[in-house]
Order: sequence, then structure tokens, then C-alpha cells
Amino acid sequence: MSIGCCGASTVNFSRNDDTLIVGDHVQTNNALCPSGVVINRGDLLKLNASINSYSLATLPGDFDAIAVHSLTVIQTTAHASAGYEIAGYTQGEFDIAMCSLSGVKLTPAQYASARGRGAQLNIELRKVVV
Repeated sequence: MSIGCCGASTVNFSRNDDTLIVGDHVQTNNALCPSGVVINRGDLLKLNASINSYSLATLPGDFDAIAVHSLTVIQTTAHASAGYEIAGYTQGEFDIAMCSLSGVKLTPAQYASARGRGAQLNIELRKVVV
């Protein structure tokens, strides 16, 4: 895509349409990164509050945040060994079809459970119709 304005030189950029966020009032929280796992943007995360550390959620109704960024195994291992934190969305409106458990998109059968938990957290999981 190219954009030019007012006689200035053209600027080229690429854009990735990401529909995870569909509303306002998004907030994040930082917690320690888990080691040796792949994290995909939109993955549901579980917080171990006693040590302020995220792990990948295994059930749609048992999560505390949504992954902000994708990270490879190498990246999570390096982050964890260095004691780095990662961000998780803890409030806002999100497209439920973009949410996942360890990279696997939630199925319609899992939506009710995820929405119920999300409602407790001020995370609204919407079904977006395009």
C-alpha cells in the first residue's frame, strides 16, 4: 500500500488487519512469561497470582487475560530466563473468533464458557459479523 500527500515522497507500508480488538477501553497487565511454549496473539492466558506469571489456559472458562503478542518457543524461553514480563489484555472488547487455546481457535461450543469467564473480568467477547 502506498500513501502520498501534499507533494511529499510516497511512503510504503504494510498493514495486517487484526480484528482481535473490536472496541474501546482496552487495558493490559504484565506478568512473567512462561518458558518453552508458543504464544499466539489472542491465546487465552492463566495468571498464577502468587508469582505473577502467565501460562497458557487449557479451558475456555478458566483464563485471566488474552495474549497481546505472538512469541516463538525461542522467544518465550529467552524472556523467561531473563525474567521478562509479557502483556495480557485484561479488559476490553474482543472478537471471540480471534481467541484461542494454545493457537487453536475457540469453537462455537466453547464460546459460552469463555464469555462467562470474560464477563467476570470485564472482557467482552463479541461475535463479530463482517
